[in-house]
This record gives sequence, C-alpha cells and structure tokens, in this order.
Amino acid sequence: MRIIKMFMAIGIAMISCGITLGQKKGGLGIQAGINRVFVTVDKTVDIKVTPMIGFHIGFFYNMQIVKDFRVSSAVIYITKGAESEFRDGPETFHNKSYVRCIEVPIQCSYRLFKLKSFSCTSGVYISANPYLDINIYGSIRTFKDKKYEDYPMNIGNSKDDNIKRFTSGIKVGLSIHLDHIEPYLGYDWGITPLSSNLKDNSHRAFYFGLAFHL
Repeated sequence: MRIIKMFMAIGIAMISCGITLGQKKGGLGIQAGINRVFVTVDKTVDIKVTPMIGFHIGFFYNMQIVKDFRVSSAVIYITKGAESEFRDGPETFHNKSYVRCIEVPIQCSYRLFKLKSFSCTSGVYISANPYLDINIYGSIRTFKDKKYEDYPMNIGNSKDDNIKRFTSGIKVGLSIHLDHIEPYLGYDWGITPLSSNLKDNSHRAFYFGLAFHL
C-alpha cells in the first residue's frame, strides 16, 4: 500500500505541475518493444537462472512542461520470464517461469539537443522513470517426462504466494524523437523482490522499442 500511495502522490504532483506551468506540446502515443530479463535469486538457493525474451506494448501521454523537459505517464502490458535449472537429489529439473503484468510508469525526460530538421519537440532525450507493476498472471512450465507441463503461480502479498501482486523499480533510457516516431532503449532495475517467499528475487532487464506519437 505504501508503494501505491507513493505513486499516487507523485502522479498528482506531476499533473499539478503540468497544469501550473502550462502544457505547450503533448499528446497520446503507442509503444511496443522487446525486453531481455535477468532474474536474481536468493544466494542460499542452488538454482541456475538464464534470461528470456519478453515483450511490451501500451499507450502513453506526454506533457511538454518546458522547452527541454517533458513528463509522461503510460499503461503498458509486459511479459517477463526466466529459465531455471536446479537439482533435487539425482534429478535435474528445467523450469520456465512467466509473469504478465500491467506497468504504470511516470517518466521524466530531458532533451540533450534538438534535431533541427524535425518538429519543435524532436531531439535526443535521456529519461528516468519510477514504475509500479501490477502482476496479473504467472505460470511455471516444467519439463517432465520429455514434455512441458504448465502450472499457474499464486499471486498475492502473503508468504504463501509465488509472486507479489505489486512490485516496483526504476528505468533509465535514451530515445531519439523524430516527428511522429521515437526509437528508444534502456535499462530496467527492479527494486522490490518479485517473490513473496524469497528475500533476494528481483529482476534486471535491457529493453528497446519504438514509440509512435499520434
């Protein structure tokens, strides 16, 4: 609940700031891309984890607060996953874990320099944004008897749940705004643990994609 209250407070403050300073340029857009996720696990657990490829798609709204500074908010559907291998006695198990979530980021972007051949809001931007993930579905695919079997993961905030309902993190990135299109890339650092029953179980990710300003 503290995380939710924090994001509500930040969102209200940023919207109020935008109204106070006046919105010069802004508008809706859609974005989509790919993320490569690295999951960290508790060091006391003997599990080998390898990254997997996920994707993200959603829409956003930009507010150009002043000449070189803008604030964006978005609603993004994201898939994250990891492949793990562990031993239990003589047997070796191979699992693939998947999590689907709705991400709500609050992004602050600063324009390093303008591209003269394009629109007045075009340029090269650096950005940083805290985000809240609402995890909506998770599953584990286990390789057993020469085939994969899917098992749903419990999502909630109790110690018995596999995945927390709410997690958070921060992203830093770089983008090039060219009129209606904006390719971007960045790094995602998950702050809160993904699992309710493991202390050190967060994620890191590299991501890239393309935004289209409507």
